[in-house]
Amino acid sequence: MTTAPLPSDEHERLAVLHQLKLLDSPPEAAFDSLTRLASTLLGTPIAVVSLIDASRQWFKSNIGLEVQETPREVAFCAHAIVEDAPMVVPDAQQDERFVHNPLVIDSPHIRAYAGVPIRTSDGHAIGTLCVIDQKPRSFTAQEIALLTDLADIVRREILNRETAVRAGQLADASLKAVSEQESLYRATFDHAAIGIAIVSLDGTWLRINPKLCDILARPQDELLQITFQDITHPDDLSADLDLVQQLLAGDFEHYSLEKRYLRPDDSVVWCNLTVTLVRDPGGKPLHFVAIIEDITARRAAEDSLRQLQVELEERVIQRTAELQRVNDSLADREADLQAVLTYAHDAYICIDEAGVIVEWNRQSEETFGWSRNEAVGRALEDLIIPPSLRDSHRKGMHHLSETGQGRVLNQRLELPAIQRDGTGIPCEVTITTLTSRSRGRVYAAFLHDISERKQAQQQLAEANQQQHLMLDNELFGIIKLKDRQCVWANRAFEQLFGYASGELTHQPSRLFYATQEEHDRVGKEAYPAIVKGDIYRTEVEMVKKSGEHLWIDLNGALLSEKTGESLWMFHDITRMKHYQQHVESMAFHDALTGLPNRMLLTDRLHQAVATAERRGDLVAICFADLDGFKAVNDTLGHEAGDDLLRAIAQRLMACVRAHDTVARLGGDEFVLVLTQLKATSEAQVVLDRARQAIAQPVVVTGGQQARVSSSFGVVYAPAMGRDPATLIAQADAEMYAAKRLRKASTHAVVVQTSG
Repeated sequence: MTTAPLPSDEHERLAVLHQLKLLDSPPEAAFDSLTRLASTLLGTPIAVVSLIDASRQWFKSNIGLEVQETPREVAFCAHAIVEDAPMVVPDAQQDERFVHNPLVIDSPHIRAYAGVPIRTSDGHAIGTLCVIDQKPRSFTAQEIALLTDLADIVRREILNRETAVRAGQLADASLKAVSEQESLYRATFDHAAIGIAIVSLDGTWLRINPKLCDILARPQDELLQITFQDITHPDDLSADLDLVQQLLAGDFEHYSLEKRYLRPDDSVVWCNLTVTLVRDPGGKPLHFVAIIEDITARRAAEDSLRQLQVELEERVIQRTAELQRVNDSLADREADLQAVLTYAHDAYICIDEAGVIVEWNRQSEETFGWSRNEAVGRALEDLIIPPSLRDSHRKGMHHLSETGQGRVLNQRLELPAIQRDGTGIPCEVTITTLTSRSRGRVYAAFLHDISERKQAQQQLAEANQQQHLMLDNELFGIIKLKDRQCVWANRAFEQLFGYASGELTHQPSRLFYATQEEHDRVGKEAYPAIVKGDIYRTEVEMVKKSGEHLWIDLNGALLSEKTGESLWMFHDITRMKHYQQHVESMAFHDALTGLPNRMLLTDRLHQAVATAERRGDLVAICFADLDGFKAVNDTLGHEAGDDLLRAIAQRLMACVRAHDTVARLGGDEFVLVLTQLKATSEAQVVLDRARQAIAQPVVVTGGQQARVSSSFGVVYAPAMGRDPATLIAQADAEMYAAKRLRKASTHAVVVQTSG
């Protein structure tokens, strides 16, 4: 038998594991449901969530095992946590690491094993989700993928615990230095990946997190002495202040805009600013919360794309004008054109009907690495055509020579090319046929290196891949508007909104908006901005031709002040919106019952106590435990227990008022926060109602009925304290005291057949 090596981060791993306080904790439905699902989906008699302690393997949840822990030296999972990928053992008797393992030789007679490491936010593997079979078997790729997905859910549950632990540690460490409210949010401030600030109503910075200092390139002490107006670009200040006034007037709850800040060296940093106004319970404005994201790189990419569009259209106009200026001397015209092409921003290559290069401008030299003297007179395919496309190139040239026609002519195409050193680059290519007096028919090509644009598109695609938001071939749709009517739409836009090619010409822009109000809002906000030369950006709900709604990240810019044409880019963010909503719900709500979890409960309790102090009210913190719940699980199974918990959650919600809170801490523990109380007797009325509701039988899975009773512990704030964690702990202790007093008369669990 081979003992598993210790992970390189063993000390830190054990520290995090013990901080989470999962070891030797009671069973929890959140974990038990996942082990049951793993056992069912992979068809194994055993499935466990294991935690690897210093000398033991302890099971947080297990299906099919009679023991709660094993020595670490015999644990399969001790091997799995040092792996980067899922560990699979098809037959333990054929694996030299485990052939002499007591768990293989004796009970539970492990033969096949598959385990996925469970890692904390810092990457420390503290345990696994694994399945075990008592006969040899292989696991398919699909089964391993399912197990990995379930392990990810376990990891998210543990990450929630980790977040709560770290938030609690940060709060405890800062109680002596900052206010209770500052303590609650310090973790968010200090570790956020975006800039966060609290700003006074006059614009003074009140608090700034480290990321914002990095973005603005200014130390915290300096920022705290100035206002946001002092470092806002003058061209953006008026729009920002107008939005602030509208926010204070109650026109909306928050606003977003893209603006520029000035760094100490007078350089500009583009940021996406989202501002929310915080008001007291009476509606009086207190301060602003600003979320600031550095979008300088994205703006640069958008500016490059917009500039490319303008340059291409200008070049089309320029070339059309050149063709219309028919001079008496063709030689003079060609000389003038040659001068333009030599210094053009695009690579310009001209080849004859044999595919031999006759013109090669300076940009071609910079793009492909061949000098003009080296390129002219050589076949194009030998210099820039990738080897895999050379045969197609030769066939295409032959067809052009025979017919004068080809699918690549007069089209804007994206084609691959190679540089002198063999490096491949993507190019946007336009090819046209010209007639030269000296050379006859030639083919002129303008090539623009779009590597940076492609790289930006690839990075954006990778960032959005987990939410599955990327379109098949295009990242965004583009339309051109004049007088708020569509005069041109690209293929990606037509596909996104479900229209046929050319179907949108002369259609009003209102056609795409979900509501008239949204259409009017965008028009009111956008056109004053783009007329000034700004880029307008917003998120807006739109509608497809089929009637399906979708969320769009909308960007607009003025193309021509003379013609009034504007260019708009549409990026589908529907799945991202849904994913964000889902993540926010998961972070603050219990997955089984949908009730607020401990994190949201703590936040609401903070607010309730602060409000009660101002109003002179009482807040009742009622800790509830279900008597007989374990018997329901043991008798009818965990699925029935889950049904019971969901039913109890709904009944408790029906017993309280809209401004009260019902939360689930885990297992069969619930907390009720009753606010706006004038006397303790009001809380007792609610608790009597809650006890009666809980005591009613619940029909669970299989048509059975389960009945439980409840024990409550109650404390009152602010008389008995103000700290949420302390108040909850006191209510928990009161609940156990009440349980002991009524132990002799506790209702037995009643299980009977429905009907």
